[in-house]
Amino acid sequence: MTKIFLASSRDIHTPIRPQATTNMSGLKGNSLIYPNWLCDGKLLHFTSNFQATYPFERALEILECGGLLAIKAHAIKNCLGYISPDGLDEVYRNYLDVLFKIIIDQYGDTIWWTSMGEITRYVTS
Repeated sequence: MTKIFLASSRDIHTPIRPQATTNMSGLKGNSLIYPNWLCDGKLLHFTSNFQATYPFERALEILECGGLLAIKAHAIKNCLGYISPDGLDEVYRNYLDVLFKIIIDQYGDTIWWTSMGEITRYVTS
C-alpha cells in the first residue's frame, strides 16, 4: 500500500517542547513538531506550527528541538474583503526571507529544505 501524508493539525500557540501536542485546529493530540503516523501507519501527519505573525524565536525553538518547521500561509491576502493575517503578501514574503537567512546562517547545510511528500517518501523507503 502506498503511504501518503496528511496535514490536518494547526497549532501556532502551544509552547515548543519535544513532547508538545496540538490543541488548536484540525486533529488534536498530534505531535506539534515531529511528523507522526496515523491510521495504523498509513498516513504520515504533519502539523503547521509557525506563521509569520509570530517571532523568529518560535521557528528557531522548533529547529533546536530537532523538529519540523511547517510554515502556514494563505496564498491570498485579501479574499472578498477578508484580510488574512497570514496571507502571502510582500510583507510576509520579506519576513520569511529574513527568517530563512537566519536559519541558513545558524544551521547552514544541516537543514533539509524539502516537501511533505519528499519526507513521506524518505521515511517509507
